[in-house]
Amino acid sequence: GARAHLAALSHASRAPGLPSPTPVWALASNFPPSETIRIAQFPPYHSFGKMVLLFLDDPRSPPACNWFRGREQSEKNRILRGQFDSVWGFHRINQTGPAFTGREDVAKGCSLIIRKVRDSDAGPYTVSMMGLGGKDPVTGVRNLQLSYSPFVSHPEAPRLVQFPPNPQVGQSVYLYLDDIPNPTDCSWFRGKDQREEGRIFRAKFSRTSHSYLIDQKGAAHRGREEVWRACALVIRKVEASDAGPYTISMGDEWDARPITAWRELRVSS
Repeated sequence: GARAHLAALSHASRAPGLPSPTPVWALASNFPPSETIRIAQFPPYHSFGKMVLLFLDDPRSPPACNWFRGREQSEKNRILRGQFDSVWGFHRINQTGPAFTGREDVAKGCSLIIRKVRDSDAGPYTVSMMGLGGKDPVTGVRNLQLSYSPFVSHPEAPRLVQFPPNPQVGQSVYLYLDDIPNPTDCSWFRGKDQREEGRIFRAKFSRTSHSYLIDQKGAAHRGREEVWRACALVIRKVEASDAGPYTISMGDEWDARPITAWRELRVSS
C-alpha cells in the first residue's frame, strides 16, 4: 500500500556510492520561468515523525532538479540537487546545500522526501529544473502544511491529485483532493459527471473508528476500489482500462456546498 510506495521510493534513492559533486547547476532564478509545475504532497496529510513526499504532479521526469527551502532560489536556501543516474535507473542526490538537514532525500521523478517530519518543516518549498520538454527552466512552489484548521478557506478551484504520477499496471493508485485533508463524506464516480451508473462508492468519516468507511457501493465498483485517509480513492492492481476521468463530490461540515472536481487518471502502458 502507501507504506510500500514510500519505502520503495526512499530505498531507491539510497543506493551506495554518490557521484562526485559537479559544478552547481545554473539556478532557475537566473532566468525568467517559462513554465510553472504543480507540486503535490503524499500522503494527503502528514503524520509527525513519519515520511512525507513532495512530488511533481506531472508525468514527465526531469534529468536534474534543485530543491530549496522557502520561495527564494538562493544558494543558502538550497536543500539538494537531484540528478538522474542512468546506471542505477533512478534519481539520486548529486550535491547537498546549506538547507539540507540530513532528513531529505531525492526520489523517483526528482521528488523530495522529508523523513521524520517535524513542526519546523512546515512552510514553502521550491523546485527548479530544466528539461521538461523545453530548453527553459521550470519552477514550482509548494506550501507544506502540517496542521489543518477548518477555518482556513478552501482553494478556489479544488484539484484532484494522482499518486504515483506514472503508475505501472498492477500498482496501487491514489486519487485525492489536494489541501482538503478531512472531508466529512465523499462520493467517487467514473467519468466527468455524477451519474448514478458511474458511481464507484460513497464514503463517510466514522468517528468511532477514526477512519473513512464505504457507506454504499455503486454500479461502477469493480471490486478493486477502496477508500483511504482524506476520503481518497485507492485503485488496487490498476489496469490499463482504469485510465480515464474520475470525479469526486465531497462534503465538508464547514461548507454548505459540496466540493467537486474531476481528473484524468494516467496509467503507463
